[in-house]
Amino acid sequence: MATLIEYGWKPNSHVNLDANVVGLFLEKLRKKHGGNLTPEAVLEAARSEASPIHGYFEWDDDTAALQFRLRQARHLIMVITVTKLDDPEPHRAFVTVTQGDGKYESSEEVKAQMETDEEKRTKMLSNAIRSYLAVNRRWAFYEFPELDPIMVAIEKVAAEVGLLLEEVDA
Repeated sequence: MATLIEYGWKPNSHVNLDANVVGLFLEKLRKKHGGNLTPEAVLEAARSEASPIHGYFEWDDDTAALQFRLRQARHLIMVITVTKLDDPEPHRAFVTVTQGDGKYESSEEVKAQMETDEEKRTKMLSNAIRSYLAVNRRWAFYEFPELDPIMVAIEKVAAEVGLLLEEVDA
């Protein structure tokens, strides 16, 4: 007897397509391509207006080019690092305090402001906890019991600061 599968979207993915239709379509495409799914194969399969994933893509080249450049700009902001003379360990030069607002601040300034701005400190701590929990969700399926003590410790900190695990998925 075959195992039943239900597809879904990760939290905050903002995809307005039926996840089960897309999941089955992508699985069929993966099998068609020898067991591997590539972005190139997905894009090619989406070109047809009859494709169930066609509507996910931006087909106006001018709009798509702008969206791609904005993604490149976000990537550039997120990957630039800074190294202080008194600390040889590089860290991100810019961070976002309020997730999802698209605004990045100097990580050095944010760190300094956290000493006197409790709200900013709380937001950054929540961001850190969310990041750790996201890593756990990403790898939990593979069941690495060696990582259990780390997850327990993170959940304890989340509870201590009043961050509900349900809020992490919101």
